[in-house]
Amino acid sequence: MKPKRLSSKYIFKNRWVRIREDQLQFSDGSVASWYIREVGAVGRIFCLTENGKIVLVRMYKPGAGKVVTEVPTGLVDKGESPKATAIRELYEETGYVVRPQDVQKLGVYEISPTGTEGKVHLFFVKGAIRKNDGQKNPHEEGTVELVSPATALRYARNGTIQAMGQVASVYIGLDHLGYFK
Repeated sequence: MKPKRLSSKYIFKNRWVRIREDQLQFSDGSVASWYIREVGAVGRIFCLTENGKIVLVRMYKPGAGKVVTEVPTGLVDKGESPKATAIRELYEETGYVVRPQDVQKLGVYEISPTGTEGKVHLFFVKGAIRKNDGQKNPHEEGTVELVSPATALRYARNGTIQAMGQVASVYIGLDHLGYFK
């Protein structure tokens, strides 16, 4: 069932992404090229403030060509754990801080297994406190939005949160809170 990889070569590489072309031979003998985007690991954190609000970020995303709403997320830097990434991204994007020992792992998920090699490490934390405006990357301008669980669910259902992985993260986070019981 698993095709045989005949060859693999990188056609593009930079700090954030690598794209490779794999020649795959399938069980019927046919050969096809598959283009795989390697992004590595991503840390994402479903965060509640000390007042029980969910922390979301609205920022421009070039792939979508518009401002989107999402849970704080970022690529894992070399030598960094996914948990440390999630905590760092929460602070950089929102200014909220948490105690690392309070952060719980909810799961590890494939980003998009057909054409992307990479995993999302989803974490949960409650009791976050806003320290300041964060350390925003000048190429990632965003605003913080604090919402109730009901509003987060509405955003996931009505398309305010548009990326499917982000929608799933909201549902998983709300489920962890017992929202659907």
